[in-house]
Amino acid sequence: MNENNESDVDVIYQALAKASICQRRTGATIMNQYNESRSTDINLIAGALAKAQGSYEPLVANEEGKGGKFANLQAILLATRKALSDNGIALHQYRQFLDEGSGASILRTVLLHESGQWLGSCSRIVPGQTFRETFNAIESYKRLDALLVLGIAPVGKDPLLYDDNGVEQAERVMIQHVRNPNLAISKSVHAETISKQEYDDLMWELEGYPDIAKNLQKFYNIESIADLPREQLYVAKAQIRKIKKAHEEYAVGRLKE
Repeated sequence: MNENNESDVDVIYQALAKASICQRRTGATIMNQYNESRSTDINLIAGALAKAQGSYEPLVANEEGKGGKFANLQAILLATRKALSDNGIALHQYRQFLDEGSGASILRTVLLHESGQWLGSCSRIVPGQTFRETFNAIESYKRLDALLVLGIAPVGKDPLLYDDNGVEQAERVMIQHVRNPNLAISKSVHAETISKQEYDDLMWELEGYPDIAKNLQKFYNIESIADLPREQLYVAKAQIRKIKKAHEEYAVGRLKE
C-alpha cells in the first residue's frame, strides 16, 4: 500500500491510463500519439529498471528456428519476471485496432512502475495474407518489443532480429519467378516499387529517424522512399530495425551511466 491510501492495483491502473495513448485516430494524429514512449518523469522507473537489469537471469534459448535455437517470449519472461517484480515493475502488452480500413493494429509494450511512471514502445502490425501470418507477426513483435524495452540483447541465432524472414520472402519470390519467367524478366527491366501501404509502413518504421531514411535513399540510389524496389522491401526493413535496435541499446547504455 502507498502513502495516499491507494492500493498497488489502483496505482497500476492509473499508470495504464496514462500509458494508454493508442486511441482510435487517423492521419498525423496517429503518428504523434503513438510516438510517445514514456511518462513525463522517469527518474524512479529508470533507477528501478537499472537495478532490475542487474538481476536478470541468463536468457536461455529454448525454441528451434531456421538458424538454430533462440529465446522465445516465455524464456524472456522467465529470465526477467522476478527481477522486475522485486523492483516494482510490471510488463504489460496489448493491441488496439486502427480506424483506417486496413485491419492494421498497434501493439503497445509498457513497463509500469509502482510509482505510476512508465516506459514503452509501439509497433504497427499489418495483417498478413493468412491468419497464421498475422498471428506470427503479432508474436514476433511481442518478443521483439519485450527485448527492446527490457534492454536485452537477443541470442546469436535469433531469426527475428537478424533475418526478419528475409530467407522466406526470397524463397517466395524465387518460386514466383520459376512459375512465371516472364514476370521475372519484366521485373528486371521495370523494377516494381513498393505500394502505398508498404510505403506507409516504412515511414512508420522510420518515424523519428530521418538519417536512416537519407542513408537508405543513398544506398538504393533513389530520390524518395516511395521509389524503393519492392524486391528490396524486406531487406530494407531488416536494415532499419537493426539500426534502430543499435540506437536503443546505446540509449539504454547511456541511461545506466
